Amino acid sequence: GAGLPTGFEAVAGGGKLKQIIQSELTTVVTTTSSSYVALTGVTASITPTATSSKILIMLTGSMSTTVSNQGHLQLFRDTTQIHMGDAAGDRDRDSYAYRDFVGSSNGTISVSIMYLDPNTPGDTTTAIVYSIKWKTADSSTLSWNSTSNDVDGAGFPRNASSVILLEIGA
Repeated sequence: GAGLPTGFEAVAGGGKLKQIIQSELTTVVTTTSSSYVALTGVTASITPTATSSKILIMLTGSMSTTVSNQGHLQLFRDTTQIHMGDAAGDRDRDSYAYRDFVGSSNGTISVSIMYLDPNTPGDTTTAIVYSIKWKTADSSTLSWNSTSNDVDGAGFPRNASSVILLEIGA
């Protein structure tokens, strides 16, 4: 679109809100995997009412890690990775990632992913599952919804996260 920075694309049309789905996770999830694995509980499913619908995905949460201070998230529609960075050498193609954000296991970083999925190539009115895969590095423990050290004390929060899906009609 005119006036947008290079690499941005305007998406026009529609705007009728047809349905809203929310999935909430209040428990703590951890991984030590250095390869992408499912982020258990951070998932939501929607069945579009029309093949022309688009799905707005909104994910909010928090994560923390020990040792490497590195966390990687990938967004999936069913088994297909979507909303990812360009391929370049050996770089990870993530929807969201951080590196060296605090240098300790006492802090958390906020996570926010928003993406308007055009519902293609699916163009379907059957259920679509949106989910996250994640990984850490250097034998770290990556935590979702808490600090990595998860100390039982004031100032060491446990958080809630959610995935909200909005069906937007044409």
